[in-house]
Amino acid sequence: MPPHCLCILCCTWALSACERDPHGEPLAPPPPAFALTIHPESLLRLDLPEGNRPDGAAASSELPVEGPWEPMGTKDGVSTFAAELPFDQVFIGESTRSAPAGMKVLDENRREVSFGRNSSPKDQTDPSWRLDGNIITLRIPEGRTPPPNLRVKYPAGARWMNQLDPALTAASEQEFALRRTGLVHDDREGLLLPAPSTSTWRVVIPAGAELHLDAKILPPAVLDGHESDGAVVEALVLDSGSETLLDSLELEPGEGWQGWSVDLDRYSGREIELVLRSSPGDRNELDYVFLAEPIIHVPRAEPRRLVLIFVDTLRRDHVGFYGYQKHATTPELDAWAEDAVVFDNAHAFSPWTLPSVQALLSGREPHSWSSTDTLQQALRDGGFTTAFLCANPYLKPAFGMSDGWSQYRFKFMADAEHQVDAAIAILEEHKKRDLALMVQFMDPHLPYREPMPFRGLWAGERPPALPGLVTRDRLVEIEPEDGALAKIKPWVIARYDQNIRYVDDQIGRLLRHLDDDDVVVFFSDHGEEFWEHGGVEHGHTVYEELLAVPLAIKAPGMNPGRVDAPVSLIDVAPTVAELLAIEPPSARGTSLVASTAQSPELLEALSQRPLAFGQTLYGDEAWGFYDGATKRFVWGAEQHEYDLSTDSNEESNLATDRSMAEPDIAALEQALGCPVFPVWRVAGEGLRKSTKQKRGSVTLSHPDGFTATWSTAGIRAETAEPAIVEGRVVVQAGGGERIPREFYAIGPPTGPCPSEMSLVVDTGKKTLRSSAGDAGDDEARGSSCDSRSVEVGKGAYRYTLTTSIAPRCEVSTQTEVDDQTLEQLRELGYIE
Repeated sequence: MPPHCLCILCCTWALSACERDPHGEPLAPPPPAFALTIHPESLLRLDLPEGNRPDGAAASSELPVEGPWEPMGTKDGVSTFAAELPFDQVFIGESTRSAPAGMKVLDENRREVSFGRNSSPKDQTDPSWRLDGNIITLRIPEGRTPPPNLRVKYPAGARWMNQLDPALTAASEQEFALRRTGLVHDDREGLLLPAPSTSTWRVVIPAGAELHLDAKILPPAVLDGHESDGAVVEALVLDSGSETLLDSLELEPGEGWQGWSVDLDRYSGREIELVLRSSPGDRNELDYVFLAEPIIHVPRAEPRRLVLIFVDTLRRDHVGFYGYQKHATTPELDAWAEDAVVFDNAHAFSPWTLPSVQALLSGREPHSWSSTDTLQQALRDGGFTTAFLCANPYLKPAFGMSDGWSQYRFKFMADAEHQVDAAIAILEEHKKRDLALMVQFMDPHLPYREPMPFRGLWAGERPPALPGLVTRDRLVEIEPEDGALAKIKPWVIARYDQNIRYVDDQIGRLLRHLDDDDVVVFFSDHGEEFWEHGGVEHGHTVYEELLAVPLAIKAPGMNPGRVDAPVSLIDVAPTVAELLAIEPPSARGTSLVASTAQSPELLEALSQRPLAFGQTLYGDEAWGFYDGATKRFVWGAEQHEYDLSTDSNEESNLATDRSMAEPDIAALEQALGCPVFPVWRVAGEGLRKSTKQKRGSVTLSHPDGFTATWSTAGIRAETAEPAIVEGRVVVQAGGGERIPREFYAIGPPTGPCPSEMSLVVDTGKKTLRSSAGDAGDDEARGSSCDSRSVEVGKGAYRYTLTTSIAPRCEVSTQTEVDDQTLEQLRELGYIE
């Protein structure tokens, strides 16, 4: 389709969604909304109080449990008592089975009371504690009373509280005021004005404009008996030294967000000084007034809306409109897809959540995430309110996934009903404003927890060999040759399908709140393996059961139908940008709008370009690309090639023992956007991206010397970086850093190992060595070096040297993940 036709499509949609004059003729669309907090250049003056803490003292990180302890009953020789927790732990996030990270309960002798023990009469010696929201429960042997003077220590709660106070932060005034709430379950962009505060803005007022924001007093995380007595927010205009009060809003402590709209039409076409002021009640203790998303906008009768429906862990071949017939998993989506564009050959970049979503939102390969702009930022700059509802800990702020969203809400493993309720509420709140909303559903992800009405659809009786929750740790222990697998596999798949059906039922409820003019994108981040290639779950391979994902778009300007050309999730951002006529992010993906018009040029370009994939979460690293129906990748040191047109199950590897040819490496470089090298590869033991070696070192030597080395980063800065020392590659463990599971080196040409080449492992107690001339010392023998590999050591100290290929991308900086997020990842079995 010629470019001018695409512009006509976008303009036609834009005109259909704007106001009309009394004769029914379309008017020009109003200007984009102006969000004050993303335009700090408009802030003229900011006056903040000295502080809002009682007596100026910082919040305490340790408080007594005041009680009284209420008896809750006795069972199996264990009595349970309950009292109010002196901290509000949801400010930092929550976990369902573990204590908030860093929280400790101390007895009168300052000994730590165990969390979560005394679950049976076999262990009744000592007290233990658990949480139910903000209620702490104490379990003690029957006949005993709760210990006196119990105290709770929770530094995270005190830190959050103190960073709200001007007197307790090192941030500049502007950095302090223009911020986010920092509440993981309700992280919103806005303006913090602890009473009394005043902010003055220079703004131009369009005709028919209003100021809109949500306001509340942030409640305390530290429950030490102090609280706000309320505050007032005022909107004023400063003109020639005099103030005109436009409106005021009273805020009471403990209330939720209050929406507030202030008419600005009297100032149409004028540049004014707009004042937002907070005033305390009788005192200003804890008057932490937060104004969420203050914007100046012209209400729209038909606002632009984008809804991204994101189902985690959904295989394409388990969706009804892709031909799945074993179970009726998606009747609601099947009906919706009849009027949508269905992409039959869509793929995720990666077999796990974080890099796949980074690719989708940036339109680029995930290694460039921290240095590129994103779809949500482009939408926000274009006047949209951007909201993200998620439940996967890999999508938390620790990984940068709240950036660019004016509203971000995380609830660990939230079910589909909760997500849809929250989504509908956001849609209702934004009936006159442009809105971009992404809703993530976790239900098809382990452990399966579909509601009882869906529990018995297809699964039948639970296999005796699989008691309790269906967790990753239990499934990965089942080997393909296990005789019980014949009963376990169909039952697990049926449970998976039941969760898909539950999500579909709830998505149907969401779809009924959308209009034909809305842009709706349905997709998944990756699939799930059910022992097709000897494994289970996801993150560990790059076979099609993990990379083939559903993708469907319903939007004005896109004709319903099916597109067979190969596409990727990196194409979503530029497609949405074109559909909504916003400035696109600097994507490497391709807009798919013209594909529905069967544009020969676009379809040919889609078929000819190499599409990259890779970045596993567990095990050997894998990198590859699609070239039409051919799929090539390197997994560890193994070459793979499949013709998907004749071998969709990837059962016949067509690759020879050779390394990838130069044209293949060039295609992979083009697809990844970074250089790819033949490398010397050293791999340790274990599934995670670091080994268990916490001390000592690994050294790789070659007579010609190495010139560069690098490793694959894990989710946090726990791996030591390899370095070149006098031509050798040295990786030194210690200081909390482990040896990376894989690292690479370049310099000497890859090929047969010369006799002087060696791989040396220092365990901290002894040295293990392997080389062509020396099969190992007396303490530990390794295999001799041949043209394929060198092995040295055993167990946690076993390493293998091979040749392979690997990209060397400008990787985003490693992420320091907070303790609460780590607890949630452990609960899902992702980290040790």
